[in-house]
Amino acid sequence: MKVNEIKKIVEQNGLEFQIGNNYPNVMMEIWWPFRNSGLIIDGKIYNNETLTKEDVERNHEAFQNVIDFLYSNNIQVDKIFHIEFNFVSNIVVTLRNDRNNLLDNKEHKTNFDVYETQEDTKSIREFDYFAGVKVYNMFDDTLKKHEKDKVMGNMTELMYAHNANGRQQILTNLAMFSGFLEPMKFAAENNLIDISHLIELILTDDRIYYQHEEQSKKLCALLSKYPTTLKLDLTQNRGYLPDAVVENSRIAKQVFTNWKFVPETEQRILTMMLQNEQFDSVKAMINNYPPFQADDFYDNISEFLIYMDDKMIKEFLDNWCELNNHYADFIDELPTLVVRMSAKSLRYAVEKVYGPNPNHLYTNLVDAFSSSNAYSELENAQLLEIFIDNPEVDLTYRNGYIV
Repeated sequence: MKVNEIKKIVEQNGLEFQIGNNYPNVMMEIWWPFRNSGLIIDGKIYNNETLTKEDVERNHEAFQNVIDFLYSNNIQVDKIFHIEFNFVSNIVVTLRNDRNNLLDNKEHKTNFDVYETQEDTKSIREFDYFAGVKVYNMFDDTLKKHEKDKVMGNMTELMYAHNANGRQQILTNLAMFSGFLEPMKFAAENNLIDISHLIELILTDDRIYYQHEEQSKKLCALLSKYPTTLKLDLTQNRGYLPDAVVENSRIAKQVFTNWKFVPETEQRILTMMLQNEQFDSVKAMINNYPPFQADDFYDNISEFLIYMDDKMIKEFLDNWCELNNHYADFIDELPTLVVRMSAKSLRYAVEKVYGPNPNHLYTNLVDAFSSSNAYSELENAQLLEIFIDNPEVDLTYRNGYIV
């Protein structure tokens, strides 16, 4: 057989080749067209992780045609190399196995004779039925549009080929590295993944907190639209939500409408938002999420009361915070509160702690007012009038300042 016959069948199947001396043999290497950035299919370059069952079938058919031709002519196939998902990358063929007949420069350019062999040859393994097998580093490169199209066309097979953790990793990587949210939306709407489990796993990923901020925001905005079926427990990680959620009141409102958390996580989320002065999201949580008893983790009552509007303060004090449990802090912070809170809200807060020791509360209020000019006499009177009929209150304190 002449070498040009092999070249012809290789080229007819869209493959590329190179012939050279590999002492003591003359070898031909045949490979699937590629560039450094990926494999070439229909004139476009694809990351090998994006390939589908159909791509693998086409790949095997091309190489099988060549190998069948070589088998039928007793030409030895030495090695078959595969990459992920059993995609054949290249094969190595022995054209001569005689150290005394290596090609010189002149013969290399001619249609030289090829040796035959009676040795056993190797066959291609059966292909897998999905793209990709390395779950934990799949799709961690940015995909081009035609690669995204190929992934979307293979989503069902891709999801069914992996367990819940694998699916989560694939979908998260696509969202984080390529800003590609359609696969996650597809998986959610076709019940290919459990939303509660997905959210819980995603929120343990450091990239959501520290990297890819814009993609994180888009990802959280998408997931916030789906109600959870289970209460999320984030206590094994940070226990709170990423900035991409809590710094955006629209996303936060959707989260607190659709997502449910275990009590420990609820408290941690609220605490962090208060400490970081993310009060719009605090308001979204209070207004859109069932209240809970959380008296044991407030440190400084003024840190958040002074930023709330009247409606929010009333809701907070009615449903979220037993102010009497923070009486000492409330008294300490009165000089700040009388300056920063509205008269209506301050009076409402005072009424919440009025009962146990009204004279002590009264004297501290008078001290706070006397050191500030933030309130008019009328506003002071409207607030302090609640003490006038109480015999326990000494209205002569500070020489009858109230008068």
